[in-house]
Amino acid sequence: MVRLGTKARIFTEAEVKDKDATNNYDKRKKVGEGGYGIVYKGMLKVGSRNETVAIKRSKVSVLIDDQKQITDPIE
Repeated sequence: MVRLGTKARIFTEAEVKDKDATNNYDKRKKVGEGGYGIVYKGMLKVGSRNETVAIKRSKVSVLIDDQKQITDPIE
């Protein structure tokens, strides 16, 4: 887990799956979708509290395309 400021946190996929925060990315938990991924509503136990969280599942193909554009030589 990485902390971003006082509110935002980045969890690893293993942490999210281990805690079954999205019920295996159940489409009923989907709250939005964009060019880079799908956002799900989930619940995670953080410390002693259960917290409602937004979990963004990145689209791997988009990330690969972006990396390819960065590493391809300019013609």
